[in-house]
Amino acid sequence: MTLHDTRRFAEDMAARTGRGARILALTGELGAGKTAFSQFFLRALGVTGPLTSPTFVIMKTYPLSSGYGYSSACHIDCYRLAGPHELRALGFDALAKDPSVILLVEWADRVRDAIPPDAVWIGFSHGAREGERIIAEIPKP
Repeated sequence: MTLHDTRRFAEDMAARTGRGARILALTGELGAGKTAFSQFFLRALGVTGPLTSPTFVIMKTYPLSSGYGYSSACHIDCYRLAGPHELRALGFDALAKDPSVILLVEWADRVRDAIPPDAVWIGFSHGAREGERIIAEIPKP
């Protein structure tokens, strides 16, 4: 996939959120497109303003006013977390149960045990060509 394809994939996933995809668990190689996907996804939900990776702050929450039925989107980057206990310490369990919040969890494989079974897992990897990415829904790792 190119960056343009990543945008389309993210927009398609955002369009599906009203039909049950409320927790997106993103996993894959460093630099494979998780953050780009997240930014495109949040834009498709109507988030305006700057969108930066939450790598250093771990979690960012954005208010939503779109017609998707959610009041907020929460973007979490688990790269620096030691495990599921640190994600839970951030209040993840309550967020995961809140039907008004949609969650994007980067590096979800690092906190696999905290991710609910109904999450949609998306895998990211580098393709064979320069700048190519492979992005697809996957079973829970």
